[in-house]
Amino acid sequence: MKKSHLTPNDRTRIEILLSEGCSIRYIADRLDKAPSTISREINKHICFVQPRTCDCIYFRDCPHSHVCGTSSCRKSCRTCQKAKKYCADYVQAECDHLLKTPTHVCNACPKKNRCHYERRIYDAGKAQAQYRASLVNTRLGLDLTAKELQQIDALVSPLVHKGQSIYHIVQSHQEEPSISESTLRRLISSSELDVRNIDLPEKVRRKPGRKKKEPSTPPISKTEHLYSDYLAFIQTRDYPVVQMDCVEGTKEDTAVLLTLHFPAFHMQLVYVLKKQTAPCVVDMLDAIETSLGKELFTACSPLFLPIMDMNLRT
Repeated sequence: MKKSHLTPNDRTRIEILLSEGCSIRYIADRLDKAPSTISREINKHICFVQPRTCDCIYFRDCPHSHVCGTSSCRKSCRTCQKAKKYCADYVQAECDHLLKTPTHVCNACPKKNRCHYERRIYDAGKAQAQYRASLVNTRLGLDLTAKELQQIDALVSPLVHKGQSIYHIVQSHQEEPSISESTLRRLISSSELDVRNIDLPEKVRRKPGRKKKEPSTPPISKTEHLYSDYLAFIQTRDYPVVQMDCVEGTKEDTAVLLTLHFPAFHMQLVYVLKKQTAPCVVDMLDAIETSLGKELFTACSPLFLPIMDMNLRT
């Protein structure tokens, strides 16, 4: 089945095809939509861009000046956008391009950036935002008439005052009115009925929801040792980084693999550790440093990035 709503990708394609000067029927064929759908979409979401100058038909030969009443203004009235509010001879000009093009928009006009007429632009981003706003607004509120609301209030409010729960009222009166429990609770919460949330015992006894935890600040011991600090450090310095990690096997095995990855050299070294502890890792690094020598070890690995969950010093 074809989708009834245009997607953001469809609106982007419409904007691109309009910029290329394509007709509405061609755009409809490319998007597999009806031409009337494309035409309604363009006319509904056109953005009117006001010109910086006065878009009057007498723009070329306008003799007026100081029509706004400001004698100290040195700006010519035909170059002022506000002049059309005060000039009695103002008549809005119509662009010939808009009359000739079948889409009646300025997306494909080569002079749209320097035109002194009112421009009509179809923008996919703004069209999608307007569509989402109208979609949300149409679903707000309650789909009930005033008479239906009075009938619901006359039935529900006395029963609530007698001590009946909302669930019991809905289950006992499924035909009159035909309304769900969640909708009835929303009516009470929005004060549409004579009863309030204070009249519902289960609502009063219910504990308030938990608040979202605020992001915790790192301890002082982690200052300048966070991953964000590492990213900021390597952006300003060209250091070869060694990524260190431990690879576990089954839970019964105590031995693990210590991996040292050198991204700059496209090389990875693997060593076997008896246990996954910090002393075992430090002993293995000391053994590697002894075998290579301190100068070579420092030159190859000036900066270690431990990826494993260990409290190791780099």
